[in-house]
Amino acid sequence: MDIGMTLLLGLIWVGMVLALLFFVYICVLEPIFSMFAKRFPKEFKGELLFTSDGTAITITGSDGKPTGDLIIPATINNLPVISIGVKAFADCTSLTSVTIPNSVSWIGWCAFASCTGLTSVTLPSSITDIGNYAFGGCSGLTSFTLPSSLTSIGEGAFGHCTGLTSVYFMGNAPTHGADLFRHGAPNVTVYYIAGKMGWGTSFGGYRTALWSIPR
Repeated sequence: MDIGMTLLLGLIWVGMVLALLFFVYICVLEPIFSMFAKRFPKEFKGELLFTSDGTAITITGSDGKPTGDLIIPATINNLPVISIGVKAFADCTSLTSVTIPNSVSWIGWCAFASCTGLTSVTLPSSITDIGNYAFGGCSGLTSFTLPSSLTSIGEGAFGHCTGLTSVYFMGNAPTHGADLFRHGAPNVTVYYIAGKMGWGTSFGGYRTALWSIPR
């Protein structure tokens, strides 16, 4: 066999190997990578924007719209983060989860409004006030747990949360503004713990039920 034929067969063999590898990537590996990317979204690494009075921090937004998981730090520049400001992360439609630290007590008006991709929110036991429309339009939320520290929820805080079916309260019934679940899902059930104060047969216009926490 002459050298030319050997080179040709070698090139054909290399081409076949490359084609096979490309097929394996497209048909096998790429779908797996995509599945894991969706299941385990990347944590937002952008820079948070904030204001400070010299003693504490209020988060006002970020240097880009966050995607995936957003974890708010408990301190910035050695000062406690105590609040999430008005419209801080509104319209961040690719945000999927938010974790708020145990230093935050207040979530401002429309702070996470229209975050349609948001499916998980972790609130700390320090939260006392949730502002008007704070989570309005978060249509990806199906359930929400509110800590026992909560004392006040603003008007329409869960308005237009069309996927919401269950809201769990760990403490006494907080005061709330009008139309708490404005234009939300029609079958929301509000759950509360036996022995907590202020609960009746309905809350914010929706039926209530006892929440039995597994021991």
